Amino acid sequence: MRVEQQTLVQAPRGRVWEVVRDPGRYPKLFDGITSCDPEDPEREPGPRARYRIRYRVGATEVVSEV
Repeated sequence: MRVEQQTLVQAPRGRVWEVVRDPGRYPKLFDGITSCDPEDPEREPGPRARYRIRYRVGATEVVSEV
């Protein structure tokens, strides 16, 4: 199964990046995400950082590593 959604954001690219580069904000930005926690809290967000994301799909909570 594949789920997609598109949203048009009326803001400069730099401002959008400031918001989405922090995965800790994902539960507030994306419907269904209940938590987004770094695998290594000592590591700075950025390339090669890994996160455990929990999201709700119907009545089920799914965990994914990104």
